[in-house]
Amino acid sequence: MSLSKKAQVFLLLFALVFITIPSCGQKKPPFIPKKEITLRVNALTNIWRNGEVILRGRFVNLKGQPVSKKDISDITGCKVYYAHYPIEDPPCEGCPLKFNNFREIKGNVVIKGNFHVKFPGIKQRGIYFFKVCLIDRNKAVGPPSNRTKLVLE
Repeated sequence: MSLSKKAQVFLLLFALVFITIPSCGQKKPPFIPKKEITLRVNALTNIWRNGEVILRGRFVNLKGQPVSKKDISDITGCKVYYAHYPIEDPPCEGCPLKFNNFREIKGNVVIKGNFHVKFPGIKQRGIYFFKVCLIDRNKAVGPPSNRTKLVLE
């Protein structure tokens, strides 16, 4: 039983494709998955004082469990994402916002069991939006909080 030339070429191409597909792409070393943060900030609010925004909120557990002191003690900082718009050209209600800017704040962001952080450098008039992601001691970043709005006239 001899295969026709077309069948031989087809089998050769199939074998070539079969051999090269697994070898394509960059291989990454195995890794241990990081522990995910089970906390996020809820009910985020802001107060502006002399060029500094004070962001406050409550910690909530994503698993529906009570927030433990150990979970809160694992928090080593946060990322504050912010967006700035001119007062003359505000974003429409319901439009998605682009949080292109962020600052990582290291250190204690907990006061009396609640989220509390000072965010300096807000002096230009306009409309600001903020949201926060917690960071734990493994450098894992948690889910975003709700957003809060600040209008400086």
